[in-house]
Amino acid sequence: MARKGLRSAYAPSLETCEARLLMTGYNGINIGGNGGLSTSNMWVDIAKTFGAWGVSGKPYMANPSLALSAQGYPLADASTDTIDSGSPNGVYQLSYQGTASVRVTGTGSMIGLPVTGADGVTRVQVQLVHLGMNPINLTFTNINVADPPHDLHLIEPGYAVNTTQVFTNDFLHRLEPFSTLRVMELTATNWNSQVNWSDRTLPNNFLQTGPNGVAYEYVAALANASGKDVWINVPAQASDDFVTKLADLMRDQVHSTAKVYVEYGNENWNVGFGQYYQIRAVARVNPLITANSDSGKVAQESAYRLKQVGDIFRQEFGARSSQLNVVYGAFQGYSVWGQMGLDFVNSLYGDPSKYISGLAVGSYFQPTIDLNQVGVTLDQLFANLTTFISGSLTTSIKVNKALANKYHLALMTYEGGPAMVSSTHVGQPLIDAAQDDPRMGLMIQQFVAAWDKNGGGLGEFYKLIAPNAWSNDWGLLQTATQPGSVKYDAMMAAILPGGDATLDGTVGYDDFSILKSHFNQPGTFWWEQGDFNHDNTVNEGDLEILRSHLGAVTAQQASEIAFFNTSTTGVVGQPLTFNAGGANGAMTYSWSVFGGSSLAGGMVVNKGAFAFTPTAPGNYLIYLGITDASHHVTYSTRNVTIAGSSTLGGGGVRLLSGIGSSVVMTSGVSSLSGPATAIVPAGGANGAGNHVFMGPQRLSHAHPTFRPHPAASVAVHPHLTASVGVRPQVTQGLQDRKGAGIGIGMGIGV
Repeated sequence: MARKGLRSAYAPSLETCEARLLMTGYNGINIGGNGGLSTSNMWVDIAKTFGAWGVSGKPYMANPSLALSAQGYPLADASTDTIDSGSPNGVYQLSYQGTASVRVTGTGSMIGLPVTGADGVTRVQVQLVHLGMNPINLTFTNINVADPPHDLHLIEPGYAVNTTQVFTNDFLHRLEPFSTLRVMELTATNWNSQVNWSDRTLPNNFLQTGPNGVAYEYVAALANASGKDVWINVPAQASDDFVTKLADLMRDQVHSTAKVYVEYGNENWNVGFGQYYQIRAVARVNPLITANSDSGKVAQESAYRLKQVGDIFRQEFGARSSQLNVVYGAFQGYSVWGQMGLDFVNSLYGDPSKYISGLAVGSYFQPTIDLNQVGVTLDQLFANLTTFISGSLTTSIKVNKALANKYHLALMTYEGGPAMVSSTHVGQPLIDAAQDDPRMGLMIQQFVAAWDKNGGGLGEFYKLIAPNAWSNDWGLLQTATQPGSVKYDAMMAAILPGGDATLDGTVGYDDFSILKSHFNQPGTFWWEQGDFNHDNTVNEGDLEILRSHLGAVTAQQASEIAFFNTSTTGVVGQPLTFNAGGANGAMTYSWSVFGGSSLAGGMVVNKGAFAFTPTAPGNYLIYLGITDASHHVTYSTRNVTIAGSSTLGGGGVRLLSGIGSSVVMTSGVSSLSGPATAIVPAGGANGAGNHVFMGPQRLSHAHPTFRPHPAASVAVHPHLTASVGVRPQVTQGLQDRKGAGIGIGMGIGV
């Protein structure tokens, strides 16, 4: 169970999360690191983004001699700061315990004076107005070392000052489409020096932005608040005791339906990261290592230690070990590195699949042309990326898939996406421009398709949110509140069914409502606003995408969607089309068209889509009847004028024969001028299970009183006045009367 105060108030149903249908295996996401430069707006309490304490009044100046409390708060005058530009402007609630004076400067200012309550908590409101990359500064002075400040909070607008919610709604919403959260950066895996469990960051520590990353309790809390699976990275130097206690924490605090992916280190092959050298030092003195090269030694030691880490996790999880997926991280472009590690495990312990679940490689697509050259164009860049995806990247996926297959492992990717890095500022404008070019979306779609086609499993995109900056255009979004982007929308199209604006894995009426609110409106729109075909507008094309993926809706909602934005005029010889979606198998659909004195369009049963081509001018009435599993019928109509106006005269109704039918009886016009004609079920005026919808205004001209069967239901057309005490003429066939207008809607019960 999560510790009290770490579970967010925003928690989707875990059962719902498990039932989601994701369209691609590339549906995981890397979460960025925590710090003052982050734009993720992750925390309700932005005090968790403050940096280390510095000189009083000059937080950017380190103060190595500053004494700190056990929780990391200063025992002498000191200042800290954060930019946290992803958080909103507004009034924040500052609070802390202990004896000290507080001052807020920079982009923040206190509203009034701090007040210490009877509970010992000092509180004051703070006005925050972001200004570029300028920070908000917080300073403590007059500190009582016997009662130093602690339990500092700076709560965002919109949340109660005493809230226990940890992660913002905006941030949790951005996680909704993804299945698995990789927290390599959040826990500061690269260059991590933790050895003992006592080295780790605690949840009540002031500094959550230090070299050891955030507390693992917050990782568990994030998995719980989002309802997602979690991918953790064990520090390269972690002791067995550290690993054991980390496994216990994950077992006890992460929800029991989550998959927990366990990776040892991160990119251990990468000589640019400290863990390469940490592992190399151990490998050089491990008598079991057989490789001659340092790279080979690191590959073998990484696999060897991963096997040990996996054993510890399985032992601690016990009966719940099926939640675990132990992952060997390898090298995208050099499969020999991964093979050396897996071969080594095989030589010592036998089949690696007994201990390891997956082989994880990078899956970046990157240009092979020098972006630092003056004159390189976007056309050249995207042509080059297309070639790389279909060539080098596809080959790499196939080679690593073959290696995974050799040892019965799943092929995964720990990171992937577009990778465009300029070693100078010359190429940066081109890189920035590429992020918002529609062709970048096509590249991502091509990239995901290559991964899926060639056997890739779970993929972790790198990364969710990051601002565009020199050599750092990695984010799908630049802030948590950004409505969309070319890259983000491309991934939504890959992961989710078309039309899923709410990011919940299904397409329903709530998605239609979003589309409807932006339909044909001016402005720039994105996936979450109803733009599903990436043209930044919400129009007929997006509506058809939504209709084609429509899932569970009520009959009334299906009727509204069917007739939304349909034409009321037409031309002879040109088809009129209507679409209610039809993906919901719990309902049946019936369409009919009437014009003049005849059934002009025939009858189409149990199809959500309908097309009719008028052959003559006049007024036509389109009827849609939708019957749900309880035999309740909802019906809608649409009048369509073809090449002018033609008055429908006379009365006319029709009932479909058969027990269990649902029938609409209506004039379809403002009045009837003649006796009504109908077909009723053979063997009786109205059988059990039939549903009769009556709306004749002038059937009083017709026949004696009609009493329905007790099991039948009678409903009234919403636009006409009913005369329920009227019995239509009983016939066995449709009697077309001269000048009679016919308006029929029918639904077959399921």
